[in-house]
Amino acid sequence: SGGAGGGEGENDDGGEDDDEEAVEDFDFEDGADLDIAPSTPASARQFSEFLPRFYGSVLDLLALERQRSRQVFGPDLAPSIVVRVMVETFRPISASFGKRLGNLCPAPGTGLRAGSVEGGGTAAVAAAYGATLRFLSLAYESMDLGSAPSGGREASAGEGASASELLASVREAFDLVASPFAPYQRDLAEAERDPLGRASSLAARDVRGVSGMDGAAERMAGLAPRMFPLAEAAVDRFELLCGGYNAPATLSAVDALISGHASELAIAAGTLSSGAAAAAASGSGSSAPDLDERSVNSSLEILRTAGSFGRDLRSFESAVRDRLAGMADGLLDAPLDGPGDGGGSPSTLPDELSVVQIRAHLAGRACGPGEDRERGAKDAASELRRLAGPAGADPAPSSPPLFPRSRDSSSRLARGCLGLVFEVCHAAPEDHLRDISALPVWRKETPDDGADDDGGAYGILPQPYITAVGEHMLALVQALEPFASDPEALGLANEVMDGVLDVAVQPWREFVAAAGCSFDGRDDGPGLEALMRGRGLAERLSEDGGTSAAGGGGAP
Repeated sequence: SGGAGGGEGENDDGGEDDDEEAVEDFDFEDGADLDIAPSTPASARQFSEFLPRFYGSVLDLLALERQRSRQVFGPDLAPSIVVRVMVETFRPISASFGKRLGNLCPAPGTGLRAGSVEGGGTAAVAAAYGATLRFLSLAYESMDLGSAPSGGREASAGEGASASELLASVREAFDLVASPFAPYQRDLAEAERDPLGRASSLAARDVRGVSGMDGAAERMAGLAPRMFPLAEAAVDRFELLCGGYNAPATLSAVDALISGHASELAIAAGTLSSGAAAAAASGSGSSAPDLDERSVNSSLEILRTAGSFGRDLRSFESAVRDRLAGMADGLLDAPLDGPGDGGGSPSTLPDELSVVQIRAHLAGRACGPGEDRERGAKDAASELRRLAGPAGADPAPSSPPLFPRSRDSSSRLARGCLGLVFEVCHAAPEDHLRDISALPVWRKETPDDGADDDGGAYGILPQPYITAVGEHMLALVQALEPFASDPEALGLANEVMDGVLDVAVQPWREFVAAAGCSFDGRDDGPGLEALMRGRGLAERLSEDGGTSAAGGGGAP
């Protein structure tokens, strides 16, 4: 047959050499105007452009061989001849094909580092595999095996191959064509490690660049969802290459990607919170606490970003569960399975094979147990259904979380953003009141009759401070009003308000310690919460109506 790279040709002994040269002699330095991401390396862009053309040439070759074989050998023998031509076309170039894939993304276990996720890397391998699956589906259709005379019965003397024999030949051909991808399929999570790690490092660098409240809300809002498209693309590659096998490993890699990003965002929120406290301290000594409404609004917008991140995570996890359930069904739809491959003996061959059906077979070959592919497919499907949880409803409490580390990191992000809002809102009055205990009025002696020049005990109340804090609270309500009037913003913020009381625990502990009080020997956690909420205080007070004193202190 003629070389695949040349389309048509005469039958000669040079066909295999031509096929090999089509891949071996491909010039990766030859420029091409490709509709691919500009960040993609030249080798990946040109290989991605070359591969569909090469597969198109092979399809032309198979169509030509089918026509000639029918004329020369008859319709009974033509199908098996076409399949054999396909095998002999790819056999000499399979190793070279694997090397080309290794140039795009080193196979797991080679010790080499992979390229970036934006260009080359596993993305280029997945693109090549997608083109390969489409080629195999079209190749099967062009073989016209379903209409072969021997397709519906066992062969007798002088006839073409039986359905079982043809199916075995098709499996051999498909397995050979897809064999260069097997190392990536078997250990996709390892192959993804470097590309996803680099993407995570780039995002972390950008997050660490957020400093100061000016523009922080916009930057945090833009950076927060950055990992979700990459995580979705990783799940796409997993479905394409693995079909559902080895799901926990890939889910763990995606979990690490998202959780690491959420942790960086939480650290950024903590840095902003520290900056807000430092800014308030720099204004120490002013006559009244200054409320920076822009900082208040910025902190609330960052809290909104935390709510949006949590919602995006839940939405992503729900979508992944649905996809896992779909993969479970696809694993069990593999018409290519036959004798010796875990399936029964077919009496007929299907007229066509979809990409999903071919993907299920090849994934089972690469990732499943070699002895019993049918059993391996059922086990993998069972694992996928366990991870997906009950269909058509929210995951049951017993369903394992797909991304547990991401959930924890998202909660830390929410707490960090709540702490930022609290710091921005209370840092100024806290700093304003910091030195009040050192005022000389507290050391002023009071006459025996309880009165002094300022009008008695009430005269030593720090009224200017009380007034200043009250005015600050009123101004704070006005500053919160625009955010609270936005239903969408308020809804996102409300989603991360669980545990909001925790952000104020430390100031209240300081208050209790300064007052010299305890809660009658009880754990201070519930006691502090009761004090903070102003509820159920009576049962936590000592029998004489006050709290038990520590070091002689009175009731707060």
